[in-house]
Amino acid sequence: MAARGVGMAAAPEAAHEPVWSTWGYGATFTKADVLDALPILKRLGIRWIQFDDPWYSDHGDMTVNAGIFPGGAKELADFIGELKEKGFRVRLWACSGHATSNSPYARTHPERMIRSADGAIREIHSAGLMSGAAEYEMCPCVPENRRFAAVIVERMFREYGAEAIYQDGIYGCPECHDGSHGHSSPLETGPAHAEMFREIYGKVMELSGGKAVVMLCQCGKAPDFHILPFFNRVATADPMPVHVRKRVKSFKALLGGGAVVDYDFVENSLNDFAGCIGTGAAIYVKFSTPMDERLLAHYEKWLAIAREHDLVRGEYLNLYDIVHDYPEAHAVRRNGRIYYAFYASRWAGDFETPFTGSVRLRGLSDGTAYRVHDYVNGRDMGVVVGPEGAMRVDFCGSLLIYAEPCGTGGG
Repeated sequence: MAARGVGMAAAPEAAHEPVWSTWGYGATFTKADVLDALPILKRLGIRWIQFDDPWYSDHGDMTVNAGIFPGGAKELADFIGELKEKGFRVRLWACSGHATSNSPYARTHPERMIRSADGAIREIHSAGLMSGAAEYEMCPCVPENRRFAAVIVERMFREYGAEAIYQDGIYGCPECHDGSHGHSSPLETGPAHAEMFREIYGKVMELSGGKAVVMLCQCGKAPDFHILPFFNRVATADPMPVHVRKRVKSFKALLGGGAVVDYDFVENSLNDFAGCIGTGAAIYVKFSTPMDERLLAHYEKWLAIAREHDLVRGEYLNLYDIVHDYPEAHAVRRNGRIYYAFYASRWAGDFETPFTGSVRLRGLSDGTAYRVHDYVNGRDMGVVVGPEGAMRVDFCGSLLIYAEPCGTGGG
């Protein structure tokens, strides 16, 4: 990718922060739900709120959902302003390039939608499609479609007051057989799709002074690296812990060791904060209220650990093979330490598998002594010497440790 001049976007400071989404309420969230969550968010130290599906009533124009905001765009903007005054920031769900059949844009410009070889408007799948309407893709080869997609995003920032967007269900772009769109081949939609997201990203960065978060979720699909340069935070998307950990590693390989990759959602991964923090992933949650005090204490414990060690700002190191090395291992360098995460189970959702045996701490400086600390349970685990320290461990489910230089091997 680098040899072809495909460079990844740098993550702004805000991209590293934890985010709470209204998706815990599914398609039924209300303003009252958001307000009820604010005390918990303050307690957990989370200041980013995502208005998820369905704050809008259609894909395309993204008309404000009157069922949630009866006052329309003004009420949405006022509510976002109210949250800002309370110290929170808002990210809006989006799906640029999509248009439902009930959207004003698709009804006005059906000739601009992607068409199959038989001449019919091609229906596509989309995350977050709740209305029962058909879902179309605007042909990105049509300049007016690209401009329209950028205008909708601009409205989210300028008019509504959002400071980030979450582009969901962006699976790629099908070929288009409508020759009136100006493409000489049906396959030209691929490069044009990338161009659309390049234009959107450029507009967002212009509006925000380079500080906005532009999130991508391809919902478990293999990533399209023609559009990856135009996002600065990406989602792993919804599967079980063992899968998410491997996807974190895969995205770090594609985007760079310092890329911001979500553990999406922590709840969908059985509240596996150990998998999230140990791999250096960003925290993305969707709890709903009321919240059980014991569960809240679980969140509070792990959010505090995440803040203290801040591995989301660390550099992921490719020191372990997650297929053949056992136990599964990950390493992140941060503030002069190397953090290691070991996971005993090869199976999804199993946090109770015990492991007793030797692990190897790779990536250490040759001849340097390191003190090893279990930062979850507050245990000193002794000293190892680089370049590869071996130690015997006994844990259940996961072990999160760091190695910190403490002298030379002969000291």
